[in-house]
Amino acid sequence: MDGIALKIMYEGKDITADFSPMCTSVRYADYWRSQSDEVELEFEDSNHLLLSQLNPQKGDKLEVMLGPSTMEMLDCGSFEIDDIGFHGPPDAVRLKGLATGIKPGYRSQVTKYWLNKTLGTIANEIASKYGLDVAGAPSGIKLKREYQNGEDDLKFLRRLAERYGYAFKVAHGQLVFFKVDSLEGMETVIVVRPETVKQYEFNSAGEPVAQSVGVKYYDPQNKELVEGSASNDAAEGGEQANLDVNAGSKSELDAQAQENMKQRQRDEETISVTMPGNIAVVAGAVAEVSGFGVFDGRYLIKDSKHEVSRSGGYQVRFGLQKGMA
Repeated sequence: MDGIALKIMYEGKDITADFSPMCTSVRYADYWRSQSDEVELEFEDSNHLLLSQLNPQKGDKLEVMLGPSTMEMLDCGSFEIDDIGFHGPPDAVRLKGLATGIKPGYRSQVTKYWLNKTLGTIANEIASKYGLDVAGAPSGIKLKREYQNGEDDLKFLRRLAERYGYAFKVAHGQLVFFKVDSLEGMETVIVVRPETVKQYEFNSAGEPVAQSVGVKYYDPQNKELVEGSASNDAAEGGEQANLDVNAGSKSELDAQAQENMKQRQRDEETISVTMPGNIAVVAGAVAEVSGFGVFDGRYLIKDSKHEVSRSGGYQVRFGLQKGMA
């Protein structure tokens, strides 16, 4: 692909020279929470060289880098092939990989109780189960009793993390945690202006703005109702939200209520943007919106989709989420 640098590693071997000329498109999806990063490559294969020489199998390791030049490339990370497609005419092969992988059994459903654990301890136990390291694990959040009810480990851990304002992603053999509020102090990686975008869309989304959030839990051991709350002084005429949860002390429920309030505020407005390719646009970074009136401000990049093709060149589509200071 003219004007685009691409590097492909397959099962630890650099196959760029042999197979990048056959590559017709690359799509890399980067998410800061809730789902696995993905990569998809499509190859012309009229001579069946890729199928015969690579013999791709589900679970094989795939690593991809892309960018405008070999000096400026985005390391998309390491993936395990989850989907192999062959179609035509003309004959073509599609390889799709997931960052969380498929070999270790990430998707296995688990039912168990977690008693008197911290969120950091649970994160480390789950990470070690899959041979992952942990970066930025939450500390000081004590959980009295949590029930993992037929959820896979990563879905369960995401649910707990988001309850207390954390998100994480699996990348480069690590569970990497982010404290959402701490992202507010980061520098801007890109400025979104009307003259620089190919497409944009602004939406009001998320749950209704609330003046207050109340959280309650009936503790069967002590036979008492435990309650927590948070308020939003800036909300005018918003609802009073009341949530039931399955565990928590007074301080823990206050923290859950506060985070639920923050999430509602973050979800008030979202923006989708398509721009020329830029390797700085990654999930978890900060973008500034300028020239769009009331929508101007700092936003979190919640997902980015880098797309490279022979016909369309290099572009990036990304979603922005409000709630930045």
